[in-house]
Amino acid sequence: MQAVEPIMQLRGVRKAFANGTVALRGVDLSVSPGQVHGLLGANGAGKSTLIKILSGAYPATEGEILWRGSAVCWDTPKAANDMGVATVHQHIPLVPTLTVLENVFLEDDGLWRQAGSLRRRFEALCKRMGYWLDPDQMVSDLSIGQRQMVAIYQALGSGADLIVLDEPTASLALDERELVYAAVRRLSKVEGKAVLFVSHFLDEVMALTDRVTVLRDGVVVMTAETQNLNESLIAEAIVGKQVAALEHAPRRHGVRQVSGGVPRLSVKNLASPGKLLPLSLDVAPGEVVGLAGLLGSGRSEVLHAIYRADRDATGEVLIDGKPFGRSTGAAVAAGIGLVPEGRQIFPNLSTRENLIATAANRSGASDPWRFESVCELFPRLSERLGNMG
Repeated sequence: MQAVEPIMQLRGVRKAFANGTVALRGVDLSVSPGQVHGLLGANGAGKSTLIKILSGAYPATEGEILWRGSAVCWDTPKAANDMGVATVHQHIPLVPTLTVLENVFLEDDGLWRQAGSLRRRFEALCKRMGYWLDPDQMVSDLSIGQRQMVAIYQALGSGADLIVLDEPTASLALDERELVYAAVRRLSKVEGKAVLFVSHFLDEVMALTDRVTVLRDGVVVMTAETQNLNESLIAEAIVGKQVAALEHAPRRHGVRQVSGGVPRLSVKNLASPGKLLPLSLDVAPGEVVGLAGLLGSGRSEVLHAIYRADRDATGEVLIDGKPFGRSTGAAVAAGIGLVPEGRQIFPNLSTRENLIATAANRSGASDPWRFESVCELFPRLSERLGNMG
């Protein structure tokens, strides 16, 4: 691949916080026009801190940032954006009560006085990207994928030459991911923009990026051309050789034997088409079993299948050696509780009401709204959870 002069370079960037935490330990990074540069690392590796530094949200403790060959020091995201760096965050910071047009040009001066000019600019953006959005539609009515496209248009509307995409597909369905993939390819290959693409999904990193940098514990452990890599090499760089070796270590056939009698939870050949390969495990009373893996590896899918939230899942799930029905209600009745990644609480209810909400129907099937008997649970719950409120 022909060498291209970097648009941005980070040299020896270090970031230490007041509490003593050192997030970055001398990071070097170069991002070039017309290329998609993948930035990878496990949670806590330093990716978010690095993004905040190059986008102007954090100052670096040491090191330097070069923009088009000249040293710069951005003290705000606006300063970085004015120079041509735009960041599309994982949690899309759009205003749901404004229209698509208003969000795309939110930072423009004279928004209400130049509506005609903004519409022409918006139409030009749509033509450039080959994807059309209704400029008058409220952002609150858009799908997650469409909102992601609005955020990308917002970055393009600012005239950015380096676009940082922070986990842009983490919350998207497969068809919505394709929208983002097409946008990334067009930005880099047609528009000639530099794209820093942060992701946990190794398949999309292999498919989209030209170059990859992997962070681990605040240090760059690998930078290489994507064409010279495969998913196994990237995964090994992310987690380290010792952890990767465990994945390839010989395993005993069959289910682990649990000492002390019948397992509290027993999972046998649990599988789900397109999501999970057959899995078996036991959890003994008083035992804590860790389930680890990168984002997209199937951790949540395992939990959903055990909880019977995945209707396509097959295999056996036993509680104290006994099977239960294939529904979430049956799982709850059997004594299983699930705390999902997206915490489901009722913000307009009190702590007391949230704690007893799922127990309401279990306390008295004849009268599901009779909270009096359920409320008796609250003092005991509060005591067990440390009088949380």
